[in-house]
Amino acid sequence: MSKQEIVFVIRSDGTVEETTSGLLGADCEAVTAPIEQHLGEVVGRQATAERYQPAAAGDGAQQQGQR
Repeated sequence: MSKQEIVFVIRSDGTVEETTSGLLGADCEAVTAPIEQHLGEVVGRQATAERYQPAAAGDGAQQQGQR
């Protein structure tokens, strides 16, 4: 399994940029949704190539919840 990572950049104006890597398909949204609920309004999304790759069975959001 590849390394899964979420990086947050908090700017001086209070906005937060969130970037994921190693999460395939819709897994990035499933993993980050609970965090985003606490951060506030999402004003935009930009999908990467990983978003369009199929998630492998047993990877991603389900496994994140088991850790």
